[in-house]
Amino acid sequence: MIRRPPRSTPSNSSAASDVYKRQVLIPYPKRLIWFVIEGRDEHNILYPVFVRRIDPFDVNIIKENPNKNDRIFTIIKNGDPHDKVDFLFIAEGYKVEDFDKFKKDAKRFTGVLFRVEPYKSHKDKFNVYGIFRPSMERGVDQPTKGIFKNTVLSASYNALDSPRYLLIDDTKTLRDIASSVPYDALIVIANTTRYGGGGIYNNYTIFTSDDERSESIFMHEFGHGFGNLADEYYNPKDTFSYFFPPDREPHEPNITALLDPENVKWKHLLSPGIKIPTKWGKEEIEELQIERQDISRKMNSEISKLKNKGASEQELENIRRKFGEKIKKINEKINQVRDKYRSELEGKIGVFEGAGYTSKGIYRSEFNIGMFNGKKNSYGPVSEEAILKIINHLSN
Repeated sequence: MIRRPPRSTPSNSSAASDVYKRQVLIPYPKRLIWFVIEGRDEHNILYPVFVRRIDPFDVNIIKENPNKNDRIFTIIKNGDPHDKVDFLFIAEGYKVEDFDKFKKDAKRFTGVLFRVEPYKSHKDKFNVYGIFRPSMERGVDQPTKGIFKNTVLSASYNALDSPRYLLIDDTKTLRDIASSVPYDALIVIANTTRYGGGGIYNNYTIFTSDDERSESIFMHEFGHGFGNLADEYYNPKDTFSYFFPPDREPHEPNITALLDPENVKWKHLLSPGIKIPTKWGKEEIEELQIERQDISRKMNSEISKLKNKGASEQELENIRRKFGEKIKKINEKINQVRDKYRSELEGKIGVFEGAGYTSKGIYRSEFNIGMFNGKKNSYGPVSEEAILKIINHLSN
C-alpha cells in the first residue's frame, strides 16, 4: 500500500514530487493477469494507483540468473521455506575484506531479534540467512556532510530531507541480490557508525551496524518494515495531523483515533479498571518539553552569533554550560512527572494520547514502551499481537 500525499502538502515539496522506483513480488502467473496497486486516500479508502496487464508469455520479460559470486550463509534453519518465516540480511557498504564482519554483524542482530517477543517464543518458525555482495567503499552516502560512497545499494542519509532517515536508492539491485534465497523480509545492515535507519512495511528495513543505539534502531525500524507498526512518538510543538487524521481510524494496529471509546482497538488487552483515555502527565511534560526546546534554540542562536564574531572555544563552552544547567533542571522536572505516573502505569495497557507524530487525537497503548520509546527493545502486548498475526500468516 502507499499513502496519497495530503492535500495540504505544497506541490513543490519533496513529499509530492519525489519519485521512488520500487519492485513488487508476485507468484509467477500461469496465464494473463491484471496487476493492480492500491493506495489509501485521506479517508483510508483504497483506490487504484497503478494497473498493468501481465502476460507470462511476453518475450520482453527478463529472465536473468542470480549472481553466483554472492556469498550466502545460513544463520538459523528450522525447515522448508514454504512452512517458515524467512528473514534475509543483506550487506551494504562492506568491502570484500569485510565479509567476516558482516557475518558477525548479521549473527549479532539475529540474536537481538530473538531476545524480544514475539520472536523469542516462536523462534522455531523462522529461517534466517545472509547474503554478501561487496561494495567498492565502506559506509553510505551522507549528502549533508558532502560524503558519497560507491556502494552496492546506493543507500543514503537525508531521505525526505531528514538527516537521520536512511533509505536505499537502488531497490532493483536489492531484489536481484535477494533473489538467490527465499525470503519474507529483507534486512539491510549499513556498515557505518552513524545513527540512522528506515523501515518500509512489506519492502525492507535498513539500519546501521556500529552506532551505540544500533540495536534499538534495528528493532524500531523492523517494527515498521515487518510488523506494519506506526510510530508512537510525537513532538509537542510539531503536529503532523495529515499522517493520521484524528477523525479517522488508522489501519496500523498499534495506534487509534479512539472514535469509539467503548470499543478500543485493543479492548481485549486493556488492563482491568484502566481509565479511557488514560492520564499520564502529558500536559505537564509537554509544557516542560516546549520550555526545553526554547532554551535549546536560544543556546544555538547565541553560539551561532558568537561563532560569527570569532569567539574562542572557551566562550562557546561557557554558553553551553550556562544553558546546559537550565536544560538539566528541566529534565529533572520531566523525570519527576514521569516517575509520579510510572509506578501506577508502567506495564499497563490503556489509551494514552500522543502518538503518530500527533499530540492530540491519536493514542498509543502504553505509557512508555515499543514504538514510543526507541531505547526500549520491546514492543508491548498490542504490537506483539499484531506481529504474531503476521508470523502465523507466513508459517505453518
